[in-house]
Amino acid sequence: MKVRDSATGVASGSSQMAAASTESAKVSVEAASAIDEVTSTMHEMSIKCPKRREEHADANFERRRYVRFH
Repeated sequence: MKVRDSATGVASGSSQMAAASTESAKVSVEAASAIDEVTSTMHEMSIKCPKRREEHADANFERRRYVRFH
């Protein structure tokens, strides 16, 4: 009787560990996905920011040139 109860307890504990491992893996995949999304967004920003800065500088130059000659 004690051996069966012990085996049942071990089986139950193993099931709980498996469920916890599955949940942990799921959370890890979700975290990796979120990190990928942030990385992608930051990459896009790193490409767009210099272009915007250049466009802004060009616009300021044109505005100053216009004001100076008009």
